Amino acid sequence: MRKVYLVLLLILGGCSTGEREIDISSIKWVQDFGYNTEEVFLFKVSGRIPGPQIPVYINGEKLYMLVDPLFDYMVIKESKIKGIDFEPQRINTKMFLGSEMMFEEGFVHNVKFLNKEYSDLYILALKKSDLPFRPDGIVGKNFFSNSILAIDYQNRLLGVKEGPLNFPNGIPERYKIIKFYMDFTSPGYTSCLKFNGSIDGMNSVITISTFFSISTISPEMVKSIAGGRIPSTYTIDTLRVENQTFTEIKCIVEEKQLDIDPEGRDLVHLTLGVDFIKDKVLIFSPADSLLLLGQAEK
Repeated sequence: MRKVYLVLLLILGGCSTGEREIDISSIKWVQDFGYNTEEVFLFKVSGRIPGPQIPVYINGEKLYMLVDPLFDYMVIKESKIKGIDFEPQRINTKMFLGSEMMFEEGFVHNVKFLNKEYSDLYILALKKSDLPFRPDGIVGKNFFSNSILAIDYQNRLLGVKEGPLNFPNGIPERYKIIKFYMDFTSPGYTSCLKFNGSIDGMNSVITISTFFSISTISPEMVKSIAGGRIPSTYTIDTLRVENQTFTEIKCIVEEKQLDIDPEGRDLVHLTLGVDFIKDKVLIFSPADSLLLLGQAEK
């Protein structure tokens, strides 16, 4: 196969860290899903924010925002939109992990990211949060509703191409397939990506998020499985989702885990975080309601 190279220049904190030359033709998920060079982007991670962050330009101002399929819209810290032309519309509050988050909803203009441009964009400006919120903002799953999103932690690459999936002969066997559903808290407003599985033999509802560096599990689930005193951490021996099996998942026991989507139809017992994703390639295809997990490789 002819080699196709991406030369990527990563700029962190205003200083160039040098160029990376990547032969994307040798990366299996690029081959499997037919991404071209204009559809593959470099993302950055950091110790404080281990999830994938991409540059987002608003009226020429550059912010680094987390790409996360748990959130719906674009969320931006209020401090980061000062000086940017922001047209507020209304105040809204939402509970997340038992903590109140206050947003001012409104419009920003001239937004650019991932080779797309928006003259006007409706965003949520985060005014107050009892929960630590470290990134400049979040790019939620609504921006990928008609796309196939790939997150490759090993190579720090993100792919975005038009969906849905197209595999007449079936999805390659190297990917584990998870069928998910959207649990709508308020129809047309917010939704939570969820899928059913079993944690050490107990039926459970699961979600996945890059907002969390470590996977979290509810104390109620741990109590149901192990009984006795609830520890601060718990290692899942076996997680089964349909016919897929994952083993040895270390979790923090999060007291507020069931409050990740408190108004949803199904309470979430487990949130799979960056620690679960980092040695995998995550493919997210909303049009197919599928998550695909492949083994990452350099």
